[in-house]
Amino acid sequence: MAGEFMIDLWSPMFVEVRSKTGQEGIMKTIGRIAVLWVFVAALTSVSHAEAIKRAVLYDSMAHLTFEKTISGMLVLDGTPDMIVDSLTATPVDTAMIRSVTVEPQRMVSGAALDLKERLTRRKAALDLKSKTLTMVEKQVAVIYGAALAGDKDQAFEAQHVAEALNFIEGRIPGLNAQQVALSQEIEKLEIEVKDLQSQLDRISTRQGFRIVIEAEGVVEISYVVRNASWTPLYRVLSSPDAGELIIDASARIHQTTGMDWEIETLAVSTGRPSFGIQAPEIGPWYLEAFSRGPRTAFKSMEDTHVSTEATPLQGAEVSVEVTSTSFVVGVARGILLPGDGTWRTIDLGRTAQQGVFTRIAIPKYRESAFLRAEATLSGSIPVLPGTYFAFVDGVFSGRGTLRNTQPGEKMEIDLGIDEGIGIERTLKERYRDKTLLGKNRVRYTYEMTVKNARTSPVLLKLKDHIPLSRDQNIKVELLGVTPRVEPDDDGILAWNLQMDPGQITRVTLSFSITGETVSVW
Repeated sequence: MAGEFMIDLWSPMFVEVRSKTGQEGIMKTIGRIAVLWVFVAALTSVSHAEAIKRAVLYDSMAHLTFEKTISGMLVLDGTPDMIVDSLTATPVDTAMIRSVTVEPQRMVSGAALDLKERLTRRKAALDLKSKTLTMVEKQVAVIYGAALAGDKDQAFEAQHVAEALNFIEGRIPGLNAQQVALSQEIEKLEIEVKDLQSQLDRISTRQGFRIVIEAEGVVEISYVVRNASWTPLYRVLSSPDAGELIIDASARIHQTTGMDWEIETLAVSTGRPSFGIQAPEIGPWYLEAFSRGPRTAFKSMEDTHVSTEATPLQGAEVSVEVTSTSFVVGVARGILLPGDGTWRTIDLGRTAQQGVFTRIAIPKYRESAFLRAEATLSGSIPVLPGTYFAFVDGVFSGRGTLRNTQPGEKMEIDLGIDEGIGIERTLKERYRDKTLLGKNRVRYTYEMTVKNARTSPVLLKLKDHIPLSRDQNIKVELLGVTPRVEPDDDGILAWNLQMDPGQITRVTLSFSITGETVSVW
């Protein structure tokens, strides 16, 4: 169509009409060309997507459900990522299924399909550029032909033709520059087409499947595919003064099956079928003399038959179905998920928590106080391990990782360093001497100074520790702690410091180590 339009554009009949109609005709022609370009661009953007009634994404798999009306026979293409044993066909209402057959077939998908589509687009662009170059060359020919006309009338007509051509493209210098640019673009496109064709020739097509169902009526078809997954992503909004904590949960989803999914209802599940479903068994534990030898790695069994029954979403709200093994969260309707691995982010919902905000400091490792929110997880959706972005009073404070938390459990969320709390840890004393029995003894005294530079009171949990001896010849003795606290079984000391605005608090810790050889790290 585009080629025919260009030939008509530069035919003698069109030149004659344009010379008579003037600028109005030229503008109409420009409009026709613009419409043509929009139409061509729209055609190249069309892609095929498979309609899916329901998709449930897991950690590395997806359970897809289709609903088809069959009258006689239905043929479906299954991607190479389909787990054949998971295929089920269920009649709806009075439908009747006569047979279900799965056959292997060679199909172009994934990288090969992408290369084929890119090659088609590049060839179309090359063809269009070539025709545009031909059009420009004809413009130059018309100008030179008019300039060389012998009689006055023909020269007068040529003058009008030249004016019309100059109105669209400019005179000869501009046309020559356009010819050079088009030639360069064509050369580049020819190289791209050759390279894409070479890649397509080298890549091998993957083994897909052909699903044939003989039935009458509405049939629900479902199967499991690999190479589809989701990961949780969170945004934590906190207001320490108000004791408010808001968690926005999102799901980052993608799939690389090579087939675009047009999903009516999308859900994500906390289940992890790829880890296997068989419970482990415990056996005897034998001890024997140590000997070096090859190790046998434990291999987990991958479950290849997954069946998930879930209630579809009843509205736009996020729904949660609690099964005996997982949570299934309905998250979206009417979504297109590309098959090329493009990530999409879908909102899961927002939960508001009442939090207790404290500061945590371990100055031995870092002389800073970290703001931490502690809350009991409310709602019906669990928190899965995932990345979160923290905002304190509307200001971005950093990125962290949330731990797995079930509804009703306590959760802790770190929100970044509180610059309003100053901390310094110094070694005040390291004294060496010997005991009466001649053993080495070293005494250590540390002082930690904490200052609250804020205008409001804060609660600071300060932690340090004393070493633990694993050698009966080395003895550790706690000499003094101010304020007084007792170490736990791991030698950790914790102070809960309630600090007023501007308050400075000093904490001291003294201990000694006695033994033949003493070193502390």
